[in-house]
Amino acid sequence: MSKNKNTKLFLAGTMAVSSVLVAAPAFAETETTLPEVEQAAEQLAKQYMALTDEQRTMLAIVQKNIAGELSLFIDEEYEHKAALVKDLGALLQPTDATTEAGVKAEAIARANEFLENAQPYLAKEGELADMVDFANALRADLYDEVKNVNPNDLAPLIQKALASFRENAPESVKAIVVMPSTQDAAELIDAIQADIDAALGGGGGTAPGVQNGVLTVTEDQVEKSAPAVLKAIQGASSINELLITTTSEPAEVTVPFVIFNALAEKNEDAVITVQSTVGTITVPLFTVDGESIAEELEVTSPELQMTFSIARIKNQVSGALDIAATYGVEVGTESKMVPFANFGYPIERTIQTPKALDAATTVGLHVFPDGTTKAVPTYVVDNDTVKMNFSELEAHTLISYSKTFADVNKIDAGKYWGKEYIDKLASRMIVSGKTEDSFSPSTTITRGEFAAILSRGLGLRPADFHGETAAAFTDVSLDQAVNRDGEIYAAFEAGIISGYGDGKFGPYDAITRNEAAIMISRAMDFIGEDVDMDGSKNVSQFADYRYISKQARPYVDTVYKAGYLSGFKDNTFRPQNNATRAEMSRILYNFLESIEFIN
Repeated sequence: MSKNKNTKLFLAGTMAVSSVLVAAPAFAETETTLPEVEQAAEQLAKQYMALTDEQRTMLAIVQKNIAGELSLFIDEEYEHKAALVKDLGALLQPTDATTEAGVKAEAIARANEFLENAQPYLAKEGELADMVDFANALRADLYDEVKNVNPNDLAPLIQKALASFRENAPESVKAIVVMPSTQDAAELIDAIQADIDAALGGGGGTAPGVQNGVLTVTEDQVEKSAPAVLKAIQGASSINELLITTTSEPAEVTVPFVIFNALAEKNEDAVITVQSTVGTITVPLFTVDGESIAEELEVTSPELQMTFSIARIKNQVSGALDIAATYGVEVGTESKMVPFANFGYPIERTIQTPKALDAATTVGLHVFPDGTTKAVPTYVVDNDTVKMNFSELEAHTLISYSKTFADVNKIDAGKYWGKEYIDKLASRMIVSGKTEDSFSPSTTITRGEFAAILSRGLGLRPADFHGETAAAFTDVSLDQAVNRDGEIYAAFEAGIISGYGDGKFGPYDAITRNEAAIMISRAMDFIGEDVDMDGSKNVSQFADYRYISKQARPYVDTVYKAGYLSGFKDNTFRPQNNATRAEMSRILYNFLESIEFIN
């Protein structure tokens, strides 16, 4: 175990000091027991005497708080928990000695007392030997690293210590040691920080305030004054967003998972946004399964950290505007981070532009590692900020693109009611024509086509191209034009579409207005954005209400109130009518425009 990998962390080292002495029973039956204990005590005393008064004060406060809360760190199922908490707590108490000889003598005395009391239940020699190795490895860094501690903010060190303590522990120790819950860890951090502030006259940071549901903090506050951020989250009556600002370029912001968990406990639908000089990235908490990641890494959720990165990059796409950036999110521990390849939900990211852009023709492109690109939902804000949504991150750039169709332009001398919707969707590469110049607006649209344009419009790409998702429908494959990039698979993963119940989806079947209403309503639920609803409207007002299937009625009611889908002049809905390509273009555009996925 290298020194860099060993804990450079205050709390972990504190625990390690005790573990050195706890582990001594491994040698109880050998002649080297006393020399081993004396050697550990002697080194401890020398390092302790090299500390400043302030560093000794911090060490004492951490030891005292940990000793008083040891039950948080010992598994409830461990049969000797009460005894271990009592004996280890006594060992962990800060030293009362003031001289090197006194510190050494006290350490030996406490070790002997612990040996006598703990020997009956710490009997497995292998486990105890592991503890010796573990503790000795951790101990080496303790007094060097305490010199670098910021007394005004121990939270980052404590969080890293929890992760390191668990990560570096041998399997035998992991069987006993557990990590505190998010709430317990936060309270422990607060208690330690408060005691240090009182003792040293410092301050743990001023708690920022929540305004209109948004808690705005700086990168330094998150990484160096986490207790203040936690207090603000826990004390908020309501909170929807944690906005972290940074002036670093490239930007890299690390959020301890205790903050993530505290925010999730307050509002599981909240988001974390990192705002840099290049742009922003916004991640909904529900898209990150911390428990699964923790299980995969064999740690606990509070040990995790979440790192956001935003950087300006050189544009590699021919014909694109000279504007490009890359975005990333990773979750894990210091030694192993897991990058998010696909969130299963459109993640919002923005990019600042040096000049005003045309909202009607600006298109965001996701650039894959192999250089290929894919258009993503794009919304231009104030002409100089571009908002893009896509379920994957990494590189993005912008292009200028405009598309119209000759057959649409000829209808009603260019004043066709559907032209605006068709042109805008085509210019964002969401819909395509039957040919280069023909859109065929009056042609019926198929279930596969509508599922595909919904996926493109929402910025979805399937996480699974070949597994269970691909096996869901026997009549859908990647060879089909409507599913060439897994569009139907993505809509299925999002819960927007379902099949006929016989393993088939019917991608080439014409879609009815009933079916279209169901898909749009499910897409609304999936996105979860607040949409203006007209309460004066009700599906029962349609003259042919009884012909709208009972299953479809709540969905039709939702899209009708939202204004996405309307009835005919004779006050009928005509649920079984096949929908046309023009009708679905209007419905989709109205939906995407209302959630700011398109201008």
